[in-house]
Amino acid sequence: MMQVMRKPLKILLLFLILPTCLLAQSFRLNQYNTNQGLPVDNVYSAAQDGNGFIWFATDFGIAHFDGYKFTKYFKENGLNNTTVTDIVYAGGDSLILASYPNTIQSINYNGKVNTIVKNTGFAIQKVVKQNNQYYFYQRNSASFGILENGKHKIILLDDFFKEKGLILYAIESLKERGAAFCTNKGLFIKNGETINKYLVNEEVYYVTEKKNKKLIAVYKNNIAEADVNFIFKKLPYNLPNNFKVLHMAADIDDAVWFRADDKGTFKLQNSKLEDVSIRLGMQNKIVNYFFIDNENNTWFCTDGEGVLLKKRTVFLNYETQDGLVNNKILQLYKNKQKLFIGTSNGLAVKVNNTISTVPLIKYSFGLNYVYKLFHSYTADAGICINNNYDLIEKEKADSFFKKINFGETSIEIASNKTIFAWEKSANDKWLSYQSSIIHLVNNKQTANYSLTTLGISKIYTMINYNNQTWLGCKGGLFTINDNNYKKKDSVGNIKIDLVYQLYVDKKNRLWICADNGLFVMENNNYKKVFTGNTQSSNFCKGITEDGDGKMWCATWEGVYVIDDNSTTNYSTTEGLVSKICNTILYDSITNNIYIGTDNGLSEVNENNLDGSKKSGIVYINCNISDTGIVYNNDNLNSNQNNLNFYFSTPFFQGNNRLQYEYKLDNGNWNVMLTPSLYLSDLSSGNHVLYARAKKNGLLFTTNNTVFNFTIAKAFYTTWWFWLLILLLVQFLFFKIINHYNTIAKEKKLKEKQRQVEYVSLKQQAFTSLMNPHFIFNALNSVQHYVNRQDRLSANKYLSDFATLIRKNFDAAQKSFVSLEEELETIRLYLALEKMRFSDKFDYEITQTTEAQDEEWMLPSMVLQPYLENAIIHGLMPLTTKGLLTIHASVKDQALQICITDNGVGMEKSKLYKTNKKHISRGMVLIKERLEMLSQLGPEPILLQIEDSKPNEENIGTIVKLSFPLSVYDAFQRQINKH
Repeated sequence: MMQVMRKPLKILLLFLILPTCLLAQSFRLNQYNTNQGLPVDNVYSAAQDGNGFIWFATDFGIAHFDGYKFTKYFKENGLNNTTVTDIVYAGGDSLILASYPNTIQSINYNGKVNTIVKNTGFAIQKVVKQNNQYYFYQRNSASFGILENGKHKIILLDDFFKEKGLILYAIESLKERGAAFCTNKGLFIKNGETINKYLVNEEVYYVTEKKNKKLIAVYKNNIAEADVNFIFKKLPYNLPNNFKVLHMAADIDDAVWFRADDKGTFKLQNSKLEDVSIRLGMQNKIVNYFFIDNENNTWFCTDGEGVLLKKRTVFLNYETQDGLVNNKILQLYKNKQKLFIGTSNGLAVKVNNTISTVPLIKYSFGLNYVYKLFHSYTADAGICINNNYDLIEKEKADSFFKKINFGETSIEIASNKTIFAWEKSANDKWLSYQSSIIHLVNNKQTANYSLTTLGISKIYTMINYNNQTWLGCKGGLFTINDNNYKKKDSVGNIKIDLVYQLYVDKKNRLWICADNGLFVMENNNYKKVFTGNTQSSNFCKGITEDGDGKMWCATWEGVYVIDDNSTTNYSTTEGLVSKICNTILYDSITNNIYIGTDNGLSEVNENNLDGSKKSGIVYINCNISDTGIVYNNDNLNSNQNNLNFYFSTPFFQGNNRLQYEYKLDNGNWNVMLTPSLYLSDLSSGNHVLYARAKKNGLLFTTNNTVFNFTIAKAFYTTWWFWLLILLLVQFLFFKIINHYNTIAKEKKLKEKQRQVEYVSLKQQAFTSLMNPHFIFNALNSVQHYVNRQDRLSANKYLSDFATLIRKNFDAAQKSFVSLEEELETIRLYLALEKMRFSDKFDYEITQTTEAQDEEWMLPSMVLQPYLENAIIHGLMPLTTKGLLTIHASVKDQALQICITDNGVGMEKSKLYKTNKKHISRGMVLIKERLEMLSQLGPEPILLQIEDSKPNEENIGTIVKLSFPLSVYDAFQRQINKH
């Protein structure tokens, strides 16, 4: 019954395993769609600019991709239409666009769009650059266009190639070899003015140029290859029927990609043509365009699925569809040209590029779990199979090995009771048999160790090191020597429980792969080797040494390459088929490294993993909290000190890992987890931001990018602000002092005003005391005129006297009077005095034009005492008739009053005084009043009394009074305040 069920179960098991393996391949491509920032999922074409960034032409605008984010441009940015069917790098900082339906435009790196051709006459699907010309066309048409130096023309195929009935399928640039025109009647290649025709009368759908300069052309479902002399030869494989190729592209590995509308995606490489749609997870996906970037990654522009990126990797990967019996690889062994691959379900052998399954006989249901591959002196390889399954029928108890031949390959299989075998020499073998470790010399047992006694449940590895046999087990590390064994519970100070592999390198160091790390022993000293930061990366399954002495360690976080200076990790990001690596092997003949994983076999040549090549620069974009762009060497305000920086460089992973680093000013380099950086609360002054990129831990960029910016100081930290504050404090201080001084000055002025008023009142009071004497004399004069019967003189005198009394009364009520009023009062007074003294003197009153033009003010009742003094004491003692003059003028904004008499003079007048000790009280009061008034303004009232004519008999006296205008103004201000 078991024999009957075995085959159906095997088939069932195969169907269970195979879809799982194939399904895993759908994740081998990176997908970019609207979720990652594409404007739309329908992408027509792609191009790479001079900086290395990728631009996409889509059904809804243009997208610029820097490996981390998309920048989008739409109709509002200047595009003629939202649909752009093709994009081509034009050189410099611009790209050419085919803007649907019939417009050719350009766009530069800053997103500025210019229109070159407004109406081409037909819908443009593709644009091809050939030297300085651009060919644009629509498929299946009879014409095409040429754009050169901003001018375009439309050309008919029949006229151009001198042949009737031509239909254009595609135009492709062959670089220096010209432009290729694929038509329904052959392939035309135009180079300069020369046109040659190939594949005559064949419907040539497309042609592309490989890196080795060979051409690949597709006509009908045939594929032809041409050498540099354009000699085409049909290749021995065909595309599906009616597979009308719409685009082809060749990558750096000389793989040629084909696409049609609905027939899937095909790949031609290493003389093998295959439909890779399922392998790449692109089944039911329509590819519009293949694009190979500068890193030799392949981009698939799809119809409705966005952009798919297949990263180029130097890792060659093999899976079940490549011949492996199972993708879970456990053991590797190389013997000359044969690589034996042990999986969880059998054994495969790889010779050159071909993998085939080794037919192992199974007599019970289950998987052929390859537990160990080892060197065999009697066969190509030795193999241990898990002892849960019978492999050899009716084996003898004393027969531990059986040799099987298939073709030119032979293997030595350990018995079903053996789960581990190792050969030290042709006649010296160790094996784990049932529950014992047996040492065989010349097929005779020389030692037997109990696994139970040793505390071992499984043996994974065995090696001879320093004349001792070392065992790596589930249970620790053991050494056996002369039938004695020792168990090492720890390596150094670290306890270990499970050892997967032991390896001795060229420096005679022992490497220990354990479930908690990688260890190395040298000169009996142990140390743990750094492999990673996660538990999986410390789960070390295998190790090998390459030709340069670097150690390659297989972990469950990929492969770690360790040398004296650095540790580099390679995982699925760099192209490994899986990050769970179970075994690793170095082939000294080919310098290849083979990595067995849980999802297939990866192969790489150590020389292809050089990540030290430097190229390109890091581009830095900066803005102020996402509100404004900051340019290099910008000057920023003090509040613009929170900046966002974004780093980008033309790099799309491939088989390498990119990492950005930055430092600010003279600080240390900092590693960035993402390309964006936010710096807040930056200090004022000049700043320099440095950026660089590392690939696989080594510098990738040629030079460090430098971004300069300056942040202005806050106004409250500048010297001029504190100078202003100091000046303001000084101003306030002086203002306060001035305020108190003003108050004190006003108080003093007010006091002076009161004193002036007091003196004025005293003068008025004194004047009122003098008036009775004046009145008495005046009445005597009236009596004199009456006694003389001179009525007219008496009446006139009385009338003038009454007017004078009224004017004196009015003047007594004022502090200041006008010059006109004062002169009018003086005239009345002098006229009365002249009449009273019987014309004993004459008088003259004059004034200049300046004194007449304006209304000059002077203190009231100031001049009359000086006039009276001049008449009584100067003129009356004269024996002749006297003369009294009053002259008013203006000088230096002051009213000048000069009172001049030709009397006896000041000295002689004293001789005529009856009381020589008498001091005129009126004159004293006048002087006090003038002194008080002088203190109100900036300029004083001047009084000067002197002899008029010192050298004459009648010396005379002159009184000079100067009344500054500022005195009256100051007096008025004081009056207005109070």
